[in-house]
Amino acid sequence: ELLKLNTIQMCHNNKNIREHLTAFKELLVHNPYDYQLQYLIGMTYHKLNEYNDAFHHLKLAISIADNMMDNASDIFNVIGCKVNALYTIAQIYYYMNHMYLCRYYALQAYGTNPNDADVNNLLAVVYTGLRHIDKAIEHFEKIPDENKTPAVYVNMGTAYAFKLDYKKAIECYDMLPNNLAAYQNKLFTSHYILHTITDDMYMYNLHKDINQFYPNIITDKRLALPNYVKKSADQKLRIGFISGEYIYNNIRGVIMYFMHSIFEGMNRDKFELYCYSIRPITQVQELYPNIHWKYIHSAINTDELRDIIQLDGIDILFDLAGHTAEDRLDVFVKRAAPIQISYCAYPNTTGVPNIDYHI
Repeated sequence: ELLKLNTIQMCHNNKNIREHLTAFKELLVHNPYDYQLQYLIGMTYHKLNEYNDAFHHLKLAISIADNMMDNASDIFNVIGCKVNALYTIAQIYYYMNHMYLCRYYALQAYGTNPNDADVNNLLAVVYTGLRHIDKAIEHFEKIPDENKTPAVYVNMGTAYAFKLDYKKAIECYDMLPNNLAAYQNKLFTSHYILHTITDDMYMYNLHKDINQFYPNIITDKRLALPNYVKKSADQKLRIGFISGEYIYNNIRGVIMYFMHSIFEGMNRDKFELYCYSIRPITQVQELYPNIHWKYIHSAINTDELRDIIQLDGIDILFDLAGHTAEDRLDVFVKRAAPIQISYCAYPNTTGVPNIDYHI
């Protein structure tokens, strides 16, 4: 136990996640039936986006915890670890777009501890996505106000918006005046109450003020793209698209209904296509094998994503999210490509000066 505590402390001071994994696995030799250690290894694989190994160790943690339930001296910790492992599996399935598997494991966690705030929030998000809005709000209401995180208020607002209670949705977003996600959701939701807004400049100013969240906008193309080389007339232009909804719940996402004909009809003698997805996109890759697909998971920060896009030599970059879920407007703010265009998901200007065109 002392060795485990020392290792955990060491990992807190070491940012190399792969080294964390090595240290935890060395400890596992001493006690392979340590449920906490199995959980830590599973979480580390999760951070590395190696989901199969994460599932293996998280499920081992659950199994070991179950076997200890009847005679554990620290039953509170055992239950807590089991709930956390189930929640993490559900969370991974959420990011993999397997909503029904996500719900299954989240319900297992809820059955173990119905008062866990993270579990109730995740279940509410899943039910919102499945359009079971009353069940979603029921789970949000199980979370005490003092335990409601900014993410909970943003998610609650989304649920109320789907219930067509736009006033209640905006009230949730206004609880977080300094939160980017809440502000973006307010922008989107405000389109549904335009008939109630008397100030003609309200929406303009609301969109313009989005830049308070982007203090480091790079508008000088020469500064933002020092290594960009303009293509000659006989070279293919490289067009990039960024979205989080190429696929949803294991089927084509809404975006693909707009993009399918574009992908099919694009002249490949003149254009080379790159798609950057916020979520894993194995199924879509199989449908469009002649597109360069890249999974840009949440650990990839703004500068890293900008560098990836610029190394790919993208000439025209499309934002397919606007102010909707899982956007990456942050990389457009840093000017990842010479021409940047907003299309499809959002009905208005983004307010970001680096978006050159809106279709």
